[in-house]
Amino acid sequence: ATREIRKDEHFKELPIIAMTAHAMNGDRERCLEAGMNAYISKPVNAAHLAATVEAFLKREDRAGAPQWPATRRAADTTGALADALLSLFLQLAPERIEKIRAAALEGDMAAVEREASAVRAAAERIGIPGAAVCAGDLAAAARRNDPDGISSHLEVLEARIARIPHPAACETAVSRNPA
Repeated sequence: ATREIRKDEHFKELPIIAMTAHAMNGDRERCLEAGMNAYISKPVNAAHLAATVEAFLKREDRAGAPQWPATRRAADTTGALADALLSLFLQLAPERIEKIRAAALEGDMAAVEREASAVRAAAERIGIPGAAVCAGDLAAAARRNDPDGISSHLEVLEARIARIPHPAACETAVSRNPA
């Protein structure tokens, strides 16, 4: 499939990450040889998956806009994939929040800004503008070395994230009440 995707000029730079239950010798090499950019074997560690995807998104940010058509990209973030990305965001958010809190207590403004910026970027990518704005404000407070601003923006960010419904909860509610 990767070889077919790579034949289309629009998708030459599209990051493709293999995720497979096969962890045999040579599988990784075959995937990379076929044109994939990375290889993750199951069982998948959520933090490793997030870090791998984030690394490719950061490369995209540095290089400018992605080279594949926006309509195709938007279609890729609907349905199950969007739910999976949101679930991953919600799963990793508490750890990021704790890193921000710890860094703020230590006075490490660079770490606060870095973590807040990561939350902002992730929230923007999955379409949570309220959380993205809060995280951006938090990063700006860190740049200004404003502990009170950090504290208040962190509180608002936590509250916004806490109000985001988990996709699995939505599915359960819909399946119980199909109307």
